[in-house]
Amino acid sequence: MGANFGTGDPLLVLLNPQAASGLALRWRPRIESALLAMGALAEIHVSRSTDDSREQLACRPGRRVLLVGGDGSVGALLPALLAGHHTLGLVPAGTGNDLARALGLLGQSLEAAVQHAARDPARPMDLGQLRWSLVPATPGEPRPPDGAVHTAWFASSLTVGFDSVVAYRAETSPRRLPGQLHYLWAALAELRVLDAWPIRLDATPSLTDTATDATQPLHLASVLNTPSYGSGMPIAPAARVDDGLLHLLRLRQTTKPRLLGLLQRMLRGRHLGQPEVMLDDIARLTMRCDKPLPLGTDGNFIGQARWLEVSCRPAALPVVRLR
Repeated sequence: MGANFGTGDPLLVLLNPQAASGLALRWRPRIESALLAMGALAEIHVSRSTDDSREQLACRPGRRVLLVGGDGSVGALLPALLAGHHTLGLVPAGTGNDLARALGLLGQSLEAAVQHAARDPARPMDLGQLRWSLVPATPGEPRPPDGAVHTAWFASSLTVGFDSVVAYRAETSPRRLPGQLHYLWAALAELRVLDAWPIRLDATPSLTDTATDATQPLHLASVLNTPSYGSGMPIAPAARVDDGLLHLLRLRQTTKPRLLGLLQRMLRGRHLGQPEVMLDDIARLTMRCDKPLPLGTDGNFIGQARWLEVSCRPAALPVVRLR
């Protein structure tokens, strides 16, 4: 489903009809009007599925892609954007919008967002690359057999542990509350079955605490490329999308009441300095766990792993950003 009009460099506009309960689709007339007013040549495509969007990107290499969606829309299409050597112009239309927040794209009109995405110069941003397997690595081997290893990319966050199951509940439950309140509701629901995972970590640079060579019982061990996740929770305030680093948040095992208090602190950005909370800058990280770890990338639950390796890929994707 598409429309072609205008003159100038060709743009591929991808509308995710599922983003923010159909917001992107309702915006289509205004997006078309904004592009016409600019005299831009644009092909607008309403995606039938993620595979459909990937096919559109594969058939049109080297385009500037105006993606109207949220973090999950971007995350699902990162492999296709990279393979096609595309430039990304994001028009925020998600429920979390943590990537758009990091890029300085929030707080502007739809028409201004379209204009910036279509015309402003792009700058490179870092991405996270994840390799993971439910099959554990053989003792003495650095990783599982290649046939058992999956690959994914993320622009904003990789969640590991408690926040992955929270994100899954938030993603699959009816949305009756906005933004962070919906995430907090999902977290409270998961507290009833609070779990911890015995994780062995190996990071470059080395982690700041002295237990890096030991198994640590953790509620979560999540990796951020942006300052926030979970609809604006300011977890890693110093993070930048072009700093050449990822940022590992660990939360040591604690009691339910204490974890609830820490979650409230995380919502307000007051968690740093608490004894259960550790935040480290990393370039590469390996995790091993005998118990399957729930995983999520950019707010989408992707599966479970007993082994994973995550690394920063500096300047991997050109993207229009105001910050």
